[in-house]
Amino acid sequence: MQRALAILSLVLASSASQVYGDWPVLSDPAAVDMSAERLDRINEWMVRSIANKDFAGGVTLVARGGKVVHLASHGWLYEEDNIPMRDDAIFRLASMTKPVASIALLMLWEEGHFNLDDPISKWLPAYENMLVKQLDENGNEYLVPAARPITVRHIMTHSVAFDNAFAERPATVEEQVNIIASRPLDAHPGDGWYYRSATNQVGVLVEKISGLSLDDFLRERLFDPLGMPDTHFNVPIEKLERVAAIYGPDENLNYQLTSPPEFRPATAYYSGSGGLSSTIRDYYRLQQMILNGGEFEGKRYLSPTTINLMISNHIGDHLVTLKGPGYGFGLGYTMVTDVGKAREPNSRGTASWGGAYGTMFFLNPEEDMLSIIMIQLRPYSHLRYREIFGGLSMQAITRSWQDRNDYRIRATNF
Repeated sequence: MQRALAILSLVLASSASQVYGDWPVLSDPAAVDMSAERLDRINEWMVRSIANKDFAGGVTLVARGGKVVHLASHGWLYEEDNIPMRDDAIFRLASMTKPVASIALLMLWEEGHFNLDDPISKWLPAYENMLVKQLDENGNEYLVPAARPITVRHIMTHSVAFDNAFAERPATVEEQVNIIASRPLDAHPGDGWYYRSATNQVGVLVEKISGLSLDDFLRERLFDPLGMPDTHFNVPIEKLERVAAIYGPDENLNYQLTSPPEFRPATAYYSGSGGLSSTIRDYYRLQQMILNGGEFEGKRYLSPTTINLMISNHIGDHLVTLKGPGYGFGLGYTMVTDVGKAREPNSRGTASWGGAYGTMFFLNPEEDMLSIIMIQLRPYSHLRYREIFGGLSMQAITRSWQDRNDYRIRATNF
């Protein structure tokens, strides 16, 4: 049985990209102070997880010093049709869209279009004079004026307690954010960290300030220049064969199909909070640009100082409730502020975020390392796959680069 699984893994892991040709040319891990033997533990863990029915399949990538040293696909893209996972599989990013929308807005900030502490009502008038829910001593609700305006910084750091519950999704994101503006907040802006819909407001600001739809702005300013042809709000029907099926746990926590790959008609609902689909190659190129200090393959997209601002803690001691102690939150990214308290074994300052269907990335400035895993499983809270993958990536380092003095980016404000 074990031998059969090993052979199956080798077959599925070798499913070369049919779209990207020879990408990537894998570098020797030893050249960037990593162990090939230890990196292979990622493959072994993926095989065990698939055999254990934890998830159906996935793609993993590790890069250091701008060199890809590990890329592997395992398991199934769509098991029910016997379609193996492939390196160029397209995954729903869900909330891994949020850093993308935040990068877009910071490109406009860097061009001088606004200040981070400008009120968003400057572009979205419905957010002027917001009200906040309060409870009296008898538990009765009443409303008070917000203690301060909602700012650009607030929405980029999830520091606004929006009421974003919807029975049905509106036709456009702008319509949705205007409806949200009519509802009282659950707390004063800036009084805590709240995981609501704030990056939809970020996306609408990109549209208002640039004069382009979020889809067009991302395509023109990021996706086309960076070489990200497979990142879409609306996946074209000709790419359906590469879309990964979505699975979820059954009563025994074994994966079962919940959503087969199917064509979804195009909409104009361009959600900065969770609308994109992408491949591990495309997402690597975007985050490697961030790790490079805003430059990729000779083209500059952001300055290193803007990226330092992005990956530094802006919320003080407020708890990032989705992550727990040991983390702060910047402008679209969370980061490790206390290695001893953080649940993922990464260096201080490691920036990251994940998506509801199982995608995750770790961007480690101290070690100049980028790790990405893409699976499609919802929910996944019964698994510790993010911590395990992050740990396996870190274990492969044979020499730390923390003592070097040529950091391209560095998180601060801990």
